[in-house]
Amino acid sequence: MALSSVSKRKQKFITIESKVEILNRLAKGESATSLAKFYHVGKSTITDIKNKKKDILRFASNDGSKKRKTMRTAKDATLDDAVFLWFTQRRSVGEPISGPLLCEKA
Repeated sequence: MALSSVSKRKQKFITIESKVEILNRLAKGESATSLAKFYHVGKSTITDIKNKKKDILRFASNDGSKKRKTMRTAKDATLDDAVFLWFTQRRSVGEPISGPLLCEKA
């Protein structure tokens, strides 16, 4: 029995910044097909970005880091804010913070 040679596309992540750029180019009238070729993604990816326009733009305006690739936020925002406040206070006095110490505080 022969195995079929089905090649799966490698998963590609696009930054929030690039998604906003794609939305702007779509608004100017560029086709989804040409954008898909330019960004080396499938046309359906461009369509998904277009369908999630409101969420992407909201996330991009609220979050300072447009280099992020996902739009996930913390499950417990209060805890996240408290740990971040502790982190910034410790760093401002020059204390080194390690990953395990950060996890312990969280």
